[in-house]
Amino acid sequence: MKLLNILDTIIKEQDAEKAASGPQKCGITTGLDKANSAADKAANKENKAWDKEVAKQNKIDAKDEAKKGKNFLSLNYDRNSDPLDKQSRRTYYAQYQKFITDNSGLLNGGDGFTTDQKYAIVSKIQSFLKGAPQISYSNRLNMKYGLNGQSTLNDIIGVVNQMGGFVLFMNWFNSGGPEIK
Repeated sequence: MKLLNILDTIIKEQDAEKAASGPQKCGITTGLDKANSAADKAANKENKAWDKEVAKQNKIDAKDEAKKGKNFLSLNYDRNSDPLDKQSRRTYYAQYQKFITDNSGLLNGGDGFTTDQKYAIVSKIQSFLKGAPQISYSNRLNMKYGLNGQSTLNDIIGVVNQMGGFVLFMNWFNSGGPEIK
């Protein structure tokens, strides 16, 4: 009985406001938390350095992609954005001049591309169709529109117009040549 009275007294003396709330930690847990915190800080520092490197490389990659896109629209570069040698540039430009003379007004229009840029686009697409028929661009243009290595520049221009013009065609091309619906 005495024990019950003692326990009863102890329970009644407990003040709910003064009692500990939430989980309590012992000294070992507190020490581990400090060690984990130091490790987290080191990992965060390493992650920040890594993120900085990744951002730097992404910026370089974006610059390279923009340069490639610009080169694709030029008569001075091949379909892979590699510079043409002097003789190849002359030949390419002569082909451009002949095409423009034979098809005057075909590549005119105010859609944001110059005549020589439009010629560069269709001639490089023709080069892909002839030289790389297995890639997605060639494959998808063949499956949807029947373009292949024997297609003429006029055939390609017709497909570009069917796809909504040069701006929409280049958006499709720059996005990797996804499936055409």
